[in-house]
Amino acid sequence: MRVYSLLMLFFIIQLSSCKLPEEEIEKEINYDLDYKEVFNSRHAFGYDIQERMEVIITSKEEEEAFLNSMTINVTPFEFPEIDYENKMLIGIVYPQQGSGSNILSIPQVKVENGIIKVYSEMFIPMIGTDDIGYPVIFGEINKTDLEINFKETKVINEAQNFEQISGKWSFVSAYKVNENGDILDEIDALSIKDGGIPTFEINYSEVNGTGVCNTFGAEIIELNPEEGTINIKMGFSTRMFCGEFEQDFYDGLDKSTIFELNNNNLILKGNYRDLKYNKWVFVKSE
Repeated sequence: MRVYSLLMLFFIIQLSSCKLPEEEIEKEINYDLDYKEVFNSRHAFGYDIQERMEVIITSKEEEEAFLNSMTINVTPFEFPEIDYENKMLIGIVYPQQGSGSNILSIPQVKVENGIIKVYSEMFIPMIGTDDIGYPVIFGEINKTDLEINFKETKVINEAQNFEQISGKWSFVSAYKVNENGDILDEIDALSIKDGGIPTFEINYSEVNGTGVCNTFGAEIIELNPEEGTINIKMGFSTRMFCGEFEQDFYDGLDKSTIFELNNNNLILKGNYRDLKYNKWVFVKSE
């Protein structure tokens, strides 16, 4: 009986060791594919295209047929040499755009539950060119028989991003907050004795305002609403002495890396080791 019990225990252990953990099963079903961009242009094709095209090319003959079907804006134009025995091309071609500055990217190609999904983005810069654009992108993946699904292109409109934080802002309070969320020090607008309350206006990427008594200008050189990241580069300021807090304010703008919008409040955060106050709260003003 004891031998039988030991054998059953051994059998159960062997069975359980054959089971993959859930995360391993997930990896087997969903994984990123190797993708190499081989062609990207803002003006390659045009005129005849009426809607977004999703293109799959698996042979030299298909490549030639595709190129022959297109109106070529770039002369001469050709894809790089592709090893169609082992590789294939996937691509997206857009119809006429109002600016030649719009550009496509494919940040991820992924297998999800046995289907290849192609994720693409269209970046529309805040300041575009006045010519007509026809964005196109092609990339190379390993040859496969799996179904390929092109997801809807995500549009990243830089101007719309900046519109979220554009307007006039006035200082409310600042905090020294450590990694555990403990407030180590704080100051509010009523505590400022050396002059006025810092205010500024954001007009898309431009920032202009007044510290405690000096005027200043700055530029937002990076803004990502999805990740909540920001990068403000301080520019000029007048040079009257207005107390230490004004420099703390300038440092807070210059070294903040995270922003949040909460009702009428703009919150800027930075590394508490780099700043006297690393959390700044501003209220939208008329």
